[in-house]
Amino acid sequence: MKNTSFLLLLISLTFFANAQTNLTLQQALERAIKQNEDIAIAQQKSLLEGQKVFKANAGLTPTVSAFANGTYTQYNTLLGLNTALLGGGNMGGGAPEAQEISQDLAGSMTHSAGVRMDYTLYDGGRGKKTLRLLENVANLASLQQQLTTDNVLLGVSQLYLSIASMERMAELL
Repeated sequence: MKNTSFLLLLISLTFFANAQTNLTLQQALERAIKQNEDIAIAQQKSLLEGQKVFKANAGLTPTVSAFANGTYTQYNTLLGLNTALLGGGNMGGGAPEAQEISQDLAGSMTHSAGVRMDYTLYDGGRGKKTLRLLENVANLASLQQQLTTDNVLLGVSQLYLSIASMERMAELL
């Protein structure tokens, strides 16, 4: 019974294999590289990690920041002026005259702006260690991409050889 079902399986595989166009192993591998989602994801991860490796991301470059500030204040005021001190008014020794000035909706405005640049002279090697860590993570992502690609190609090769072996066995029967 087992031999009969195996024989029927081989005959059906041969029939379906002959009905379709046969690919070479190289064509099958190229198609797997182009169409496999795991390979595409691994490539994107590797690219992303590679883009994270630069000195600024490790804190090895200066930091520049800018700021600006503005204030406007509006108020009512009443000013009192001693005219004797200003050279006018009563010279006869009496009480000095005071002059009052009322100003409604008086205002004042202040502005400030600045730029700041910081640079760490020494941080105990933390920046260089961070840069090495980023490089190692990028290298790991690249190795994982290669491993994923190799695993997919190995699986396709094994499947291709298995199908070729079954076709050969069907021809011999």
